[in-house]
Amino acid sequence: MLFKDQPYYRKFESLLKELKKELGSLKNEKQRLLQENENLREKVNLLQNGSSGLFSQLSDDEKHLMRGEISDLINRIDKHISKDQ
Repeated sequence: MLFKDQPYYRKFESLLKELKKELGSLKNEKQRLLQENENLREKVNLLQNGSSGLFSQLSDDEKHLMRGEISDLINRIDKHISKDQ
């Protein structure tokens, strides 16, 4: 009789198969949790840096255009105020 035919060997193979399945499941969960952790870290960084507002969603070109428009508005307001004085 071969050792592969022994009940203890079949039990060992069964347990080994269960362990491999559980290990695969844990690896998948670990990967999911690492990704979730990274996403949460990014959100925390955005909140801490205060860049979670409107301007963080704009491209650099849009931000540059917006700065120009704001500067123009400030200049017009300043001119208007200086006329009244």
